[in-house]
Amino acid sequence: MSQLIALLCTLTMASACSALAQDGTATAAAHLDSAAAEIAVLKDSVLDAFANLQHAVETAEETSSKWEDLAKPESDPGKKAISVAFQNSFAAHARSLVHLGQQLVRLSQTADGMESVVKLAVILLADVRRLRDTPGSQGQMSTDVRRTRESLSLFQQRIVLLGKEIGVRRDELTGYGKTLIDHDKKLRELLASVGDPVDPMKRWDKEVIITELKNNATEARHLAKLSVLGAKMIDPLLNVGKATEALQLVVGAP
Repeated sequence: MSQLIALLCTLTMASACSALAQDGTATAAAHLDSAAAEIAVLKDSVLDAFANLQHAVETAEETSSKWEDLAKPESDPGKKAISVAFQNSFAAHARSLVHLGQQLVRLSQTADGMESVVKLAVILLADVRRLRDTPGSQGQMSTDVRRTRESLSLFQQRIVLLGKEIGVRRDELTGYGKTLIDHDKKLRELLASVGDPVDPMKRWDKEVIITELKNNATEARHLAKLSVLGAKMIDPLLNVGKATEALQLVVGAP
């Protein structure tokens, strides 16, 4: 039995300490491998979401510009107003999509933070393995174990903060989702009040409302994808947390 295991037996009064150390580091490694794989998939999904949003923004801006071009030379006030209404609708749609892009940037930054946490956890794992496998004096071992315990404790605090950050990101997405739902409700009420007009200009007014409904639905679909990404961030964080717990079992609680 190594001196680290003997020391752990003394400090924790646990049985089968050698098996605990071996199993603990193996468990931690497995959880960290899972976390790293999940984050890699997550970051690829974020890149795909960025590409899709960018395309949607460009399409909305181009459509808005086309309606602006139609509005400029129009001399009929009614027709000009309709063109401007479509222009404004797609311009607002583009701004909403840009806002979603900003939310996606925050999710990406959180994913980068998790990736850094996993790399730090791998370093801590190597440190625990070194303590387990390297012989030394009991006094020195006691000091090294204490330092590793403190590092794990601080690391666990960082995981908690990262979990809160993910919670904030998800709350932001939920809040924006409620905004889209409220807007959809108002548009549908407005559409119902318009009915089936006979006047050609009023029919165009109705088309503007229908267009805004479609744009709102497009924004909701992009938001749903972001919400899925936010939810998937929980899994790697849980794996890092389980890895930390396994390592703490090896070196004992601080």
